[in-house]
Amino acid sequence: MSSLSDQERDGLEPGEAYKRCVQALDPVRPDYEAARVYAILTLEESVREVVTQLAELGGQIDRASRRH
Repeated sequence: MSSLSDQERDGLEPGEAYKRCVQALDPVRPDYEAARVYAILTLEESVREVVTQLAELGGQIDRASRRH
């Protein structure tokens, strides 16, 4: 498994890429390529969450600064 289609990637629920990454690292039959793909998707999901939180925080700071 070298990549996922956009449809497969978009069909993942939040946190599902992490779960699939861990499953791909099964000690009996590890699939390192799948684990790599899911790890990248997990990182992408985390970065998107951080960006969203920073945007929300920026908005809160902006609103608070306008009140004072």
